[in-house]
Amino acid sequence: MILVPNRFQNKWIKRGKILFLAFLIGISIRFFIIESVLVSTPHMEKTLHEGDFLFISKIAYGIDIPFSDIRLFPQRIEQNDIILLEVPVPNNKKAPAKILSRCVALPGDTIAMSLNDELIVNGKLTATPPSILKKQKKHLSLSRLEEYLLNEEQNAILNEDSNKNIFSQTIIIPKSGLIISLDSLSVPVYTSLFKSENPEATISVKNGKLYINHKEQSYYLFKRNYYWVLSDNRRNSYDSRNFGFVPESNIKAKALNVWMNLNFLK
Repeated sequence: MILVPNRFQNKWIKRGKILFLAFLIGISIRFFIIESVLVSTPHMEKTLHEGDFLFISKIAYGIDIPFSDIRLFPQRIEQNDIILLEVPVPNNKKAPAKILSRCVALPGDTIAMSLNDELIVNGKLTATPPSILKKQKKHLSLSRLEEYLLNEEQNAILNEDSNKNIFSQTIIIPKSGLIISLDSLSVPVYTSLFKSENPEATISVKNGKLYINHKEQSYYLFKRNYYWVLSDNRRNSYDSRNFGFVPESNIKAKALNVWMNLNFLK
């Protein structure tokens, strides 16, 4: 007996395969390349608003291998990038949360903050937030020369006012291979990093001195790169002032652009 193929049945089989392939491609993009996230807090006002839907790139800084700290094809994280990062949740040591914040200092940078939440990076007072100039350029149609002059004017005003504020202790953002001298000022700043970088060792601090496996340490060599993040809404935020240095492995994605906002429904 010769069976004649059912053209109608084959047509739907082909369509099913195409739909299944499209589904797999969509899932792959969602989990490994680009994702849309909802901004649910005011921490990044006035740059990002509650109700914004934001595209993020999960491969902007490299490809993370699941269940490990390995990152293939790593790319440089730039100062002022808005990033998605994992951070500890207050009063919850098991489940980290993911938040959006601005990377303001890179490995090896020095920082200090004033009582008015102003930030000095590598000896220069920074604008708050950096997105202000971009908004001015958009509305005023500034030329490159005008933009440069405005930026110089802003920096001059900022640095002129910097002497009026009291700044905190200047600290170094640790980077892989950096060696620091340990004293009563530096040890408290980096104690949490000593513990996280040496999970198998016995870490203790006594009278401002660091002991690793019961041996006093005069110097310390950092093993990883770290970053410092500050949210644009510095009066109402959760950032490095709360949870400290951010390991590079905790930075998961880069913010791209806002594609929709739900506030128009209110």
